[in-house]
Amino acid sequence: MAAFGLTAMATAQVAMWTNAVTAGMALVGVALACAGTPQARREIVGYAVSVIVRHRFQGLARRTSMRTTRGRLPLVLRMSVEGASVLLLLGLRSGLSLELLEDYAAEIRTACLAQAVVFYQHPANGGLVTMEVVQPWGL
Repeated sequence: MAAFGLTAMATAQVAMWTNAVTAGMALVGVALACAGTPQARREIVGYAVSVIVRHRFQGLARRTSMRTTRGRLPLVLRMSVEGASVLLLLGLRSGLSLELLEDYAAEIRTACLAQAVVFYQHPANGGLVTMEVVQPWGL
């Protein structure tokens, strides 16, 4: 957030000193320099893969019976990337269970092109499940 704010302020200052074209070129240069670093590329790719995994999981839940009787899907509360895995924190609604998700593990693995899917029940809250998707799309 701080880097984004400083970049925006610096771009506005360059635009006041010169013109908008020069400020735009400077902004594009900064963006390319940041995207050229390995850490930034890993972050961008990791975020893109986690969004794709979430999208594929929710699409699978829509097409199957992995939902409540009223048609509500499992709620994806958070996504994160750890190493070669994408972790999704799922909020299970009334009528959904860990056993139902485990029954669909093979379909989830196939939909996300992953090596494995592992589920972890939250120790204090039975309505929260962490789904670990191991190496989706060769992450």
